[in-house]
Amino acid sequence: MDEKNRSAAVDKGVKRDDESNTGDTNPNHKRVKRDADNTNAEKGEASIRDLRPRRRDREELLALLNKEKYMEYYVNAAFRSMRDNEVFMFLQNDYFVIKYDPETPGNDCLVKGPLLVCDGFPSLYSSGFSDYGVDAAFGCHGVNEAFLFSATQCAKIRYDLDTRTGDLIKVKAKRPTLRMFPCLGELEDVVFDAAFESTVVDEAYLFQCSRYVLLNYSKRKLIASGLITDAFPCLRDTIFSSDIGAAFASHKSNQVYLFKDKSYVLLHYNPREPDDSYIIDGPGEIVPVNWPSLRGIVPYNCWGRGDISPKTWKAGWTGNGWVKIA
Repeated sequence: MDEKNRSAAVDKGVKRDDESNTGDTNPNHKRVKRDADNTNAEKGEASIRDLRPRRRDREELLALLNKEKYMEYYVNAAFRSMRDNEVFMFLQNDYFVIKYDPETPGNDCLVKGPLLVCDGFPSLYSSGFSDYGVDAAFGCHGVNEAFLFSATQCAKIRYDLDTRTGDLIKVKAKRPTLRMFPCLGELEDVVFDAAFESTVVDEAYLFQCSRYVLLNYSKRKLIASGLITDAFPCLRDTIFSSDIGAAFASHKSNQVYLFKDKSYVLLHYNPREPDDSYIIDGPGEIVPVNWPSLRGIVPYNCWGRGDISPKTWKAGWTGNGWVKIA
């Protein structure tokens, strides 16, 4: 927005504040409750709507509008590919595929991406998965399929081992998490931070804050739940005890990678004997040494979501939703 239009927008915002204090006592006119503290503005996350709760002079408004909204993001979600030593990772609206070395940390390379989620998985276009990102994911045993979670939604996808792209397995395989897994209704919340498939077939771990859930995703059965440190005692006194940002099961049995902000850890675990868990590598910083393929990708510096329309295909709207037309 140029300075002239920005100034006009600010003037318009101030004018509306003036008009709302004209002494109009008509009880049919609804009043907006004002927050004098204006907490959001103090955090530098202000918009014109945020600015209206209390009067400010023009210079103060312009200073807030010009302040950069800056955030850093790291890996949001990941799942192990059926192709040996490859992993799909998600970061905001993008995904990428990494080939890693389970024996040697730091010996990894970028295979594909970053690409917008909607470019690699067209049927997820104009959904929370493409617009706001994937929060958690885990792969399925023995097939090139995976479950993705975004807020309270869940999608089951099939991906291509050669192109590293994919789609929903069927039209109805995107639905609220509680419809996909009714057994999770026992939980207070079904928004997950991370997940990975266990070495036990058809079982997966899901994480939310400091707690975990062990799920049989084939039988739709909740097996166990508790604190992260109950299932993985080796994470006590680490940053991963309070929450986990992303995870994926290694192609090496009973090993898993965990990510949180700028850090990662590789651990060995035993799904039937929790006390048998131990840290193999880390905690350590993701970049630049331990995951060199992620240099230039993380941290992702965000001033806003930007354009999230497909770059490799054209979408058209029909009565049944968006379709690929070119």
